[in-house]
Amino acid sequence: MKLTRSRWMALVIAVIVAADWISKMVVQRRLPLRDRHTIIDGLLSFQHNWNPGIAWGWMSDMPGMWRMPVLTLLTVAAIAATVSIMRGTKDRWIHIAGALVLGGAFGNLGDRLMDGGVTDFIFVHFFSLHLQRGRHRHLHRRRAAGGPHDL
Repeated sequence: MKLTRSRWMALVIAVIVAADWISKMVVQRRLPLRDRHTIIDGLLSFQHNWNPGIAWGWMSDMPGMWRMPVLTLLTVAAIAATVSIMRGTKDRWIHIAGALVLGGAFGNLGDRLMDGGVTDFIFVHFFSLHLQRGRHRHLHRRRAAGGPHDL
């Protein structure tokens, strides 16, 4: 049996979901909640977090009776939009990116439906705390001096 493009995409997405769930299972079993393991000092670490909301904990404070239906609906809408974009093009890179997005979306949707939240663990350090503090001080000095408020 020959695999069509759609079947290849389904297989790739299934492999991504499996990798997502296996990696989260390993983190849950080997890294205590809130513990951090440095991979590349100052750049990348694994930190075991449980997130009932979406990215960066947004919507975590939403009452549980609303959070699950709202986040499920948003996820299904995002999945539908991604599939629509993928169907509208033959661009291989769009299909690869779409498969990655869909794999993550389906993996997190499964986590949310089974556990009520998502295990997050990849922590990328974009800026050091020192640089962030310096930027905030700079903004406060500019505002105090009557400078532009949107830098």
